[in-house]
Amino acid sequence: MTQNNPKLFVALIVVVGIAIGYFYYSQTLKLAGPEIPPSPISNQDDLKTFKDLSINFGLLDDPLYRNLKVVGEMPVNPGFTGKKDIFAQ
Repeated sequence: MTQNNPKLFVALIVVVGIAIGYFYYSQTLKLAGPEIPPSPISNQDDLKTFKDLSINFGLLDDPLYRNLKVVGEMPVNPGFTGKKDIFAQ
């Protein structure tokens, strides 16, 4: 007496599927190109390049910038936004 057990067949199919998937993806991941090595860490302080940084605010004195106008309501009134709190009682 052999008895057909559907749970055993389903479990066998799942295990075989997982094994086949594992072998398939483990082989395809190795076919990717060579890895890019990380950039070397330098021993010098790179923030010294910003030591003599100067910001030019001359753009704010430009007549084109000064002639900009605010159109509409300022500050913007968002009105009713979002959803009603469904957890509030």
